[in-house]
Amino acid sequence: MAMTAIRYSVLSVLICLPISACYAEAEELPVLNVCGFDWAPYSYKKDGQTTGILVDLLNLVDLPYDVRFNFMPLPRCTAAVKQGQQDLALYSNIPHDKLLMSEAVVQYHISGIIVPAGSEHKTYAGLSQFAGETLGVLRGNPIYNSVRQHQDIHWTLQNSGNSMWRMLIRGRLDGAIGEYLSLTRLQPYLRNEIRFLKAPMRVTPVYMAVHQSKAAILPL
Repeated sequence: MAMTAIRYSVLSVLICLPISACYAEAEELPVLNVCGFDWAPYSYKKDGQTTGILVDLLNLVDLPYDVRFNFMPLPRCTAAVKQGQQDLALYSNIPHDKLLMSEAVVQYHISGIIVPAGSEHKTYAGLSQFAGETLGVLRGNPIYNSVRQHQDIHWTLQNSGNSMWRMLIRGRLDGAIGEYLSLTRLQPYLRNEIRFLKAPMRVTPVYMAVHQSKAAILPL
């Protein structure tokens, strides 16, 4: 009697195994490959897990996908989405005919002018106060696109923050324009060699971009 019960139990397991496998296979979700890069607080790694504001936004949306995050440099991420190798870029600000853009969050920038300690400028009253003077800005900084129309200012593009700091401290620049979200060297500030002139806050959208083949997941 005991042996019969065991045979029935084994038979039941053998019958159920392929059925369970079929159900598990049916419940598998299609993969959504999402690329981003280390850009705290929007997307970054913490304790081996991908987290951040944009990651949280995606996780809050009940997407019918198995979302997998892949970190890579921004140009590579954008190119991968354009080519269909990745499905969604957590951040993209470059329109493309194969990309669909979705505004996700807004980013707050506090632009600032950094001046030498001996500068006659004590407060910030707008860029017009620097007419005829020379201001440095990092090459590739998006802020330059919004200020370059001030043609009465002599703009000099710098390849690195260190070179701009050296020119500023040595008096070869009347000021340097940047953003308080950017990293700045601490020592010149502690030695009172430079001062910050606070400028108005500006707000820019942060976009997610998906390949056109994944248009169904928009709006997020």
